[in-house]
Amino acid sequence: MTVSWFDKSTKINEMEITDEFDIVSVDEPSNTVAQRLQNLGNEGVVLVADESGKVIGYITNREILWIVAEGYYPPEVRADQIMDTDFMEVVGEETLGDVLPMISERYPNAIVVIDYEGECIGYFSKSDYKDALAGLGCYDKSHEPVTPEEWLTKGIAMSATGKSSEALECYENYIAVFPDRERAWFEMARKFEKEGRLRDAGLCYDKYVSINPTDVNGWYNRGNVFAALRNYTQAVQSFGRALQIEPENVAILKNLGMILSDVGKFDAAIATFEKAEAICGETDELWYKKGNVYDKSEQEKKAIRCYERAIRLNNDHEDAWFNKGAALHIWGKEKKAIKCFEEVLRINPNNGSAREAMAICAENKRFGFF
Repeated sequence: MTVSWFDKSTKINEMEITDEFDIVSVDEPSNTVAQRLQNLGNEGVVLVADESGKVIGYITNREILWIVAEGYYPPEVRADQIMDTDFMEVVGEETLGDVLPMISERYPNAIVVIDYEGECIGYFSKSDYKDALAGLGCYDKSHEPVTPEEWLTKGIAMSATGKSSEALECYENYIAVFPDRERAWFEMARKFEKEGRLRDAGLCYDKYVSINPTDVNGWYNRGNVFAALRNYTQAVQSFGRALQIEPENVAILKNLGMILSDVGKFDAAIATFEKAEAICGETDELWYKKGNVYDKSEQEKKAIRCYERAIRLNNDHEDAWFNKGAALHIWGKEKKAIKCFEEVLRINPNNGSAREAMAICAENKRFGFF
């Protein structure tokens, strides 16, 4: 397939999207998945589908190597326990011109092609994506961008395919002409964030929100960057501005709650999580997060109650069981703590921390320290 720089009308389903993937059910054992991957080649991927046939995750050689490195027994590990869920769905009838900008916004690890009924019809591999960008002229020096918009398009393509220095050059060429157009600043910020250059990302987000102060994504991403930099004042400010735009955005409320807890504003953190709960309903995640806040503020009884609510909603919540056990240990309830760590090991037999905690509790119980 040959596509010129200006021809973006090629449909996804006109590309080679039927190779390099296989589909398994959620309960497929990992050793079988590994065998299927071996037959697919280096860029092969196994998609995981639920009972209705909808793809809910994917597995590559990376996930198989992880379970081996962690010491798990592959026949006992199901596909849905190791699958990655960072994937994006695109409709086969959509064109490259429509899809490539969306992909560059998300930077997904995998792209599943579906029909209008939602049924999987193919897999858009990284090489497919790279070939599409190449077809659009991104690697063809004879089609070097001329207009600022073409520099921006190429910059997005370079960034999405890991060509950092080339992407930066493209964005700078665009900004040299249009310094007050926000898109390039946002794309540069995302590029720096992905590379771990958080200070540079923060500066770009600063510029972006100064130009477009009503975009919730700009403030939300800025908050995440400053939280990672441990600049909690700026992080709280950013999440606050984002909530002014979307006051019922649960993801923002969750991140703000965690930051408030980190800086010791425990009452505000609990109130923030409860606001999120009022919007989305009670979840094991929110009860677990509230338990962690109470644990940090040394209110162990309240922490235990929160962990119990999380467990009631999800009996396989490994971290809630572990933290409940740790809180009971601090409270001096060694026998109950041991039962919690036993539940952790039921869920994850390879949790070494739970085994160590059980040993400590058993030793304290034996010598009557509590």
